[in-house]
Formats: sequence, C-alpha cells, structure tokens
Amino acid sequence: MVLHVIELALVVWLIGIVFGLELLAGLLWWRFGLRYSLLFAGIQLASWTLRIPGYPIIGILSALHYWEIGPDHLFHWPTWAWIYDNEEDGVLPEWYAKANPTWGPGLRAFVWCAQRNSTNNLRYVPGVSKIGRPLYRRDFTLAGRKMYFQAGWNPSGFPVISGGSAN
Repeated sequence: MVLHVIELALVVWLIGIVFGLELLAGLLWWRFGLRYSLLFAGIQLASWTLRIPGYPIIGILSALHYWEIGPDHLFHWPTWAWIYDNEEDGVLPEWYAKANPTWGPGLRAFVWCAQRNSTNNLRYVPGVSKIGRPLYRRDFTLAGRKMYFQAGWNPSGFPVISGGSAN
C-alpha cells in the first residue's frame, strides 16, 4: 500500500515536471493559441479555487451522510453543493463501492467527490465545455510502463488535465 502511494506520488511529480517544462516552453500556447490557453488556464484556476472550500464542505457532507436520492435514482449532494457533485455517477457510485468494499459510504463519498472528481460539475457551466476544442496528449514510457499526460478538452468536450498509467 505504502509502495503504491510512493509510486503514485513519483508518477504525479514526474508528470508535473514534464507538463511544467512543456508549459514553460510554450507548447500549449503554440498548440492551443492564446484564446484557448487563457480559457483553459481560467477554468483550471476556477476549479482549484473552488476545490479549496470543497474539501471541508464535502468532508462535512460525507461525515453526516448528507446526500439525497435524485430523480435518476443516484445519491446527490444538496442543490447548494451541486458544483461538487457528479451528474453521471452521483456521490456514491455502485461500481466504486464494489472497488472499495472496506470503505464506509462517508469515506467513499469524500474520496470520490473531493479527491477524484473535485468540482466535477463545473464542466456543465455554460462556456466551459465544447466539443472540438483542442486537446494536448502525450504518451510516454516510464520504467517500462506506458503513461500519458493530457490537457485540454477531451472528445466529449469536457476540460481535462490528467495523467497516469495508459494501461
């Protein structure tokens, strides 16, 4: 377990270095142009700014099991915490519970909404998502493992910045 956390931290650190160097070199600017670079940077800034109060908000909601069943039969946060919810999977996806059977529902909701999908519904704010916007993706090999890093808008039109194992 500890080895996996250290390995993940190393991968995130290395991806950060790769992304940082490429960002400094202007590859995203060259690839996206000024308009999309500024829009993407603004979306990421908004996401990270909202993430800061999100940790305690989601922590309290998770600890109190303060979710409700929506019309889609999924568990959701109250409307005022919509930005931290997940429209597709809710705050307690069934598959995530099966993948983490030893975690209680409060911990699963917290990790899913605060860490894994923080400010997930920001992508539904008008102007944030649009199909056809540019995506920068780089695939590489690290210690024999296929890895990737991507930033921009995925084929569904949602803004993404992620990296990890490509397997």
